[in-house]
Amino acid sequence: MIPTFLENPKMLLLGNLHSFIKGISKFLLHVKNIIEIKDSNFIFIICVCVT
Repeated sequence: MIPTFLENPKMLLLGNLHSFIKGISKFLLHVKNIIEIKDSNFIFIICVCVT
């Protein structure tokens, strides 16, 4: 019995990519919501600290 991903690695890759992209967009949406809630001065401090 061969696992499906060995039979069709392309499908596995597409599935992983799809869930990865979904995870990234969820994360970015979460970050965007946090930024909108916070004060702009606070965001400026974060940007200065990151760079």
